[in-house]
Parts: sequence; C-alpha cells; structure tokens
Amino acid sequence: MWEKTALLALSWGPAVAIGLCTALQVGVNSELRGQLHSPLQAAFISFLVGTLVLTMLLLVQGDGLPKWQRLADLPLWMWAGGLLGAFNVGVTIFLAQRMSALALAAGVISAQLITSMLLDHFGWLGFQQRSINWQAIAGVILLIAGVTLIAQR
Repeated sequence: MWEKTALLALSWGPAVAIGLCTALQVGVNSELRGQLHSPLQAAFISFLVGTLVLTMLLLVQGDGLPKWQRLADLPLWMWAGGLLGAFNVGVTIFLAQRMSALALAAGVISAQLITSMLLDHFGWLGFQQRSINWQAIAGVILLIAGVTLIAQR
C-alpha cells in the first residue's frame, strides 16, 4: 500500500511538468507560426527540434537508433503515435490564435479525461484495467465543470 502511494506521489511531479510544458509548447508554437506565417511549418520545426534532441539522447544514452528491421516488424497501428502527435501539435498551433490558452486547455483536458477513463476501464493500449465507478465519473464531471467554468471567464 505504501509503495503504491509513494510511487503515485513521485509521479505527480513529472505529470505537473508535462502540463506546464504542454501549455508552454502551444504558446511557443503559436508564436513560431506567427513568424513563419504557416502552422504546418511551425509544426515541422517543432518536430524537427524534438527529433534532433531525441536522436542526441539516444546516441548519448547508448541505445542507438532503432534497427530498420525492428521498425518494419511493428504493427501498423503503433505508428499512430507520431500521427497523433502531429495532429495535436498542428491543431493546437491553429487554434491557439483563435482561442484563449485556458479555453483550449479546457477542451483538451475534458477530452483527455473522458478518453483516459475509457482506456482504464477497458485496459486498452497497455493501461492497467480499472473499472469505471461512480467516483471516477463524479471526478471527471467535476473536473470538466471546473475547467469549463474557468475557461468562460
């Protein structure tokens, strides 16, 4: 019990950092779009920088780049992560100049909560199966209500 609680507590720091970085990334990419006058070029630069950083980290860590045969053997659906990332970055760059950061985050967070609840309930994509219960539903409703109220200021 204590191990699970300690692990959860240690996980909150990185989770908060992801939230901070996501909000900042949208703003930075939106400004990049303004300079380049193209949401696709801004998304390209964002992914290019990320790819270069990850390449350097792989080489420094000693893992090296993945082998082509290993990549060819992956199920096709596993390539969807890059597609989803490109969609997320591209659409947030497009929406950032049309919505407030808070309203955009409210929409994203609401969809993430509902999707995450379903992923947990069915144990999809490697998540530990955790059935939906009334507490989870109430929590999601309260969080969505909260972010919606904040975004309507």
